[in-house]
Amino acid sequence: MSTTTRLLPWVLVPVLLGAAPSGRNAANPAKAPTAATAPRTSEPPRTPLPADGDWAGWVRVLSIPDARAKAEEALKAAGEKAHPALVAALGHDDWAVREAAGTFLASRGEKALPALVPALSNTDPEIASRALELVESIAYPRFNLHSWVGIRMSPEGLGVMVHEVLEGAPAEKAGFKPGDFVEKLDGKPLADAAGHAVPRPVIGPDGRVRIVIGEEISDPCMTLKERIARAPPGTKMTFSILRESKRMDLQARLAPMPDEMLEPEQQAEIRHNWEAWLSNARKLGKPPPLPGLAGPESVKPGDPAKPEPESEPAP
Repeated sequence: MSTTTRLLPWVLVPVLLGAAPSGRNAANPAKAPTAATAPRTSEPPRTPLPADGDWAGWVRVLSIPDARAKAEEALKAAGEKAHPALVAALGHDDWAVREAAGTFLASRGEKALPALVPALSNTDPEIASRALELVESIAYPRFNLHSWVGIRMSPEGLGVMVHEVLEGAPAEKAGFKPGDFVEKLDGKPLADAAGHAVPRPVIGPDGRVRIVIGEEISDPCMTLKERIARAPPGTKMTFSILRESKRMDLQARLAPMPDEMLEPEQQAEIRHNWEAWLSNARKLGKPPPLPGLAGPESVKPGDPAKPEPESEPAP
């Protein structure tokens, strides 16, 4: 038998068995498995959810992405009943569980303080430390009673005219614009440092605006800065302004002054009052009352300015 004859069976065996040739004689790619014919992989199993009332179980799944929304819903509905389990989770062995519990307690704000303050003396140093961080993040800002509206006034001599409106400030939300003249605050005139009425714009019979300087006033009044400084954060104030020969009222709710704008003595005062409150909280084992803010009524951001009814020209 020739060499060709002896090799022929070994060449035919792979073909008869259905093996695919390789190299330049590769099979048609159309015969390869496609996405339509490939076996489908099953979806990963969903995280089993705890039973109602198992707050520790709900806290554990709070850090699992596919169960987080359900866990948040259950814990919010539980309210204060779930707080002890959340505080206990601040010392959990799993870092993700600790972080999820801390984030959720922070979102509860002052409602979480009754559960967090007793934890300041917890024998687990991890829980005590995290509880202190959360109590400070929630309560400390309440001791900043220095109000701020967020406008920079024009140089002296131009009256109470807005030179700049700071981004994100209450004044921006209220609709202030550079060039606005502030005539009154809550219906009362404003004074300069000498006790005179600040230079103010007056609309003449011809519709033109002129500035009145050095006007005497009989009613006691304060400067704009003093009026704002004496009102607590959260106070809603009405600014009567003149804008392009039109009078209108803008309402702004005062906010706490940003930390970077506080004077050193103001920062020291805030820190002193906070530490005194914290010391008292440790002794009592519960949160003492926090400094009060103004009432809950709010002004919606972006409310348009409402022009006042037309009045007779000032003399």
